[in-house]
Amino acid sequence: MLALCGHPFSAYTRKAPIGLHALALYCDFRVLDAEHPEHGMFVATQAGPQGQFPVLVDGARVAFEATCVVEYLDLHYPGPAALIPRDPGAARKVRMLDRGFDLAVMNVMPGAVAEYLFKSEPRSEWYSPNRSQRDPDAREVAEIHRTADSRFPV
Repeated sequence: MLALCGHPFSAYTRKAPIGLHALALYCDFRVLDAEHPEHGMFVATQAGPQGQFPVLVDGARVAFEATCVVEYLDLHYPGPAALIPRDPGAARKVRMLDRGFDLAVMNVMPGAVAEYLFKSEPRSEWYSPNRSQRDPDAREVAEIHRTADSRFPV
C-alpha cells in the first residue's frame, strides 16, 4: 500500500497527489505534525540528508521530493497517459517547466502565506529566489516566534 508523508499546508505536498489522482491510485496520508512524531521521525531518517517531504512510501521503497514522487509513480505505476513524456527531449522540457514553476512560484509562497497569516509588513527578502541560501538572523527568528505565539497561543 502506498503512503504519502507531508503536511496539508505544504504546496509541495499538495503537488504529489496530482500524480496519484492522474493514475487513479489511493494512498494513506501521514500528516507531519506534533501529534504524529513517528511520521516526522520517518521523514527525518528516510527522506535524504535534508529530510525533504513529501515522502512516498511504497513497501520498502521510498521516494522524496514532489517531482521525484511524480516521476516514481510514472515509472512504477504507468497509466494510460504518461505523467512525464517518454521522449527524452519532451521530458526535459517538462522538467524545465516544473523546475521553473517551483522556483518562480512555489519558493515564494511561504513568504506570501506568512504575510497573510501574520499580517506583517511586506519583507522583500522573503520573495527572493535565493531566500533559502540565507539563514534568518536571531532578530528575525525572535520576531517569528513572537508573532506566532501571539497569533497561535498554545
